[in-house]
Formats: sequence, structure tokens, C-alpha cells
Amino acid sequence: MGMNKQQFLESLDEVWCRLAVTTHGVGVVAIRDIPKGVNPFKNCDPHGVKHLREFPSPPNLDQNEGVPAMRNEMKGNHLYPPIFFTYPSLQDSLRVILLNQKIASEWEKVSAYLEQHKYINNEEAREVTGVVQRDKMTQILKNWVTQGLLIQIVPSTGYLRGTRYRLPSTRDLAKS
Repeated sequence: MGMNKQQFLESLDEVWCRLAVTTHGVGVVAIRDIPKGVNPFKNCDPHGVKHLREFPSPPNLDQNEGVPAMRNEMKGNHLYPPIFFTYPSLQDSLRVILLNQKIASEWEKVSAYLEQHKYINNEEAREVTGVVQRDKMTQILKNWVTQGLLIQIVPSTGYLRGTRYRLPSTRDLAKS
């Protein structure tokens, strides 16, 4: 059986902290002084915020707080998303892993692939980067050729689907 509004508000007397975006990143922030010997995470309820939004006039609720704000902030900064572990892996606790690492760009993925393999074609580039549309990947590859990041190798038959790309060598760079 669920709580009514009054019961829920009374349960907030035991709430000491929340997740929030700060100038230093995302983390747990105390919302009031925590008495010595009190476990501030004892009453963490991952569903509590969802229940707050159901009330006609939610108490002290900023929609840009907590987990949604963390995900948005990390996405906006091109960081890997947070990883959450909770029940049943952990009992009465929540573990959040923040990698704080930039997500690799398409170019970083393709150049890493080309360090291991001599050539890449459109299909392989789409697999490596996660780009779904063939035409979009073709445009990206053409831009990299124009920028001098890749050398385009069109087969002598002129069959465009057989086009491959490679990193320029020092000989290629000397010609530019």
C-alpha cells in the first residue's frame, strides 16, 4: 500500500542529502546539517522523487535535480553516462559510477581502427562509429578526405561501394 501525501512528507524528516549538479560535477549534497552518528543514506528511496511529482503542488521540487540532471549534464559535456548499481546487487544502498571520461568521437574511433587495420570502408566505419545511415557515413568520410585526415582509394572499376580509406603516410603529407 502506498503512502499518502502527509506520510510521505513526514518521511522526509529522515532525508539528509540528495544528488545534485555542483560546480565540481555531480555528487551527493547535504540539504541540512547531518547529526553525528546518523547514516544519511539510510532512507534513500530511488522512487521517492517520482512520487513527489504526483502531488498537485509538489513540495520543494526542482525538476532539474538528481539523476535526470546528472544524465543531462554528463550528456551535454559529452561524457559517458552514469552507471547505477542497486537492489538486488546491493542491499539498502546505491552505487553510482561516474567515469568522467569524454565519449570517443567518430574520428577517434575510426583512427583507432585504422591503427590496427590498414583500410576501412563505409560499412566497417559504420560498425565502428555507430553511425547507422550509409549516406551520412559517406559524407563524414568525404569531409575527412577533404580535411586531409584520410586518403580515399576508389577501385579501378569505379565501383563506389568498393571505396576504401586509409590514414595518410608521411609520403602523402609531403605531397600536400
